[in-house]
Amino acid sequence: VGALAGLVGDKWSLGFIDETEKQVVNHLDKHKESISTRDKRSEAIIEKMREEEKAHSIEAQKAGAEELPDEIKKGMTMLARLMTNTSYHL
Repeated sequence: VGALAGLVGDKWSLGFIDETEKQVVNHLDKHKESISTRDKRSEAIIEKMREEEKAHSIEAQKAGAEELPDEIKKGMTMLARLMTNTSYHL
């Protein structure tokens, strides 16, 4: 999917990066909710990852990321869910 985004130009490629990072931040937020509040180490790791992913999104926006159409965002979400669910079963 990333290679395809790269073929359509920098603004769309950056838009793909921006949306990917936003979706990763959302995934990390959900994952953080599922861990024990006593697990401070995992919480700190997830928070650091979240900060880094958010920074990548902001950098892509600053570099000229084009906002992706909702249909593409939804497709990316479905593909991410498929990959996540598959990884749980492997």
